[in-house]
Amino acid sequence: MNIQALANAVRWFTAAMADVRAAQTLSAVPQPHASLVCFHCQQAAELMLKGVLAFHEQPVPSTHHIALLLRQVKAHSALLQGLPSELGLLTVYAADNLDPDGEEPSEEEMRRALDLTSSLRHALSQAKYPLPD
Repeated sequence: MNIQALANAVRWFTAAMADVRAAQTLSAVPQPHASLVCFHCQQAAELMLKGVLAFHEQPVPSTHHIALLLRQVKAHSALLQGLPSELGLLTVYAADNLDPDGEEPSEEEMRRALDLTSSLRHALSQAKYPLPD
């Protein structure tokens, strides 16, 4: 593995973990702002998947589309073939989809976003990607 590629991947993973912590913190307050929690879950998933691409020395596209990133990741990592396509649902929470006048995600949708993000993080850890704590 190229040292520069590893350093680049670690930057993506570090940023992703900051979003994971933000989502966890925001979800733990009374009456959480579900759209912000879901946004951070989407960001975390996006950044983790981009980190995998960087780790495999692949171009990292400028997109928020989780399903697209997931397809690219699965093409380059046999260890991640089992990632659920359901992760693509997080795309609706991307920054360019935020609408301050839009409908707030339900608590159930927020919990699902947290679960999806957690399952992705777990899968990457199991596959030995260099995720920081």
